[in-house]
Amino acid sequence: MTITHKIGGLILAGGESRRMGRDKWNLPFDGTILLERIIQNITDSVDEVFVITKTPEKFDATSILYKILTDNRPEKCSLAGIYSGISKSPYENNLVLACDIPFVDSEVVLMLKSHLGSWDAIIPKTEFGLEPLCGIYSKSCLPAFENAINQGDFQIQATLLKLNCQMVSGIDPDVFQNINTPEEYDKALKNRF
Repeated sequence: MTITHKIGGLILAGGESRRMGRDKWNLPFDGTILLERIIQNITDSVDEVFVITKTPEKFDATSILYKILTDNRPEKCSLAGIYSGISKSPYENNLVLACDIPFVDSEVVLMLKSHLGSWDAIIPKTEFGLEPLCGIYSKSCLPAFENAINQGDFQIQATLLKLNCQMVSGIDPDVFQNINTPEEYDKALKNRF
């Protein structure tokens, strides 16, 4: 059954973290770990939180904070993780958020949710471009995502241009600061909002 009147929260935590050298979701951050910080930030604006991962054995299967959805696709890319999460989620609309973006909060999510309607996706747009790893995606995206993956086109932004997307501006671009390297991690620890 697909739930249409609520919204799921999908946190992508399946990357290889090559540049960081360790799992980003498990980095200490603000007295907790990065994953839990992100869950705390969005929990008031989504109805249920799911962690999308290729390695479910690394996560606490008994957590009351989230449920685990396994990304079984062979491709190692964000688009495949998004596809897996949306296809397995019981929600028609899902916030998708990378596990390395610790400053997105409920205010940002509520701003995106205020645009819910007939859009395939609702994506923040800043002066630096689109932020597809923090957006709301409808299940209507699934055919386009599957087609792109099957053609070997893993660029999320290119696929979004083929969909009915609402671009949302007016969000401080600093909230999309992500953590890919030890230097970016140190910067994020110093620049907490």
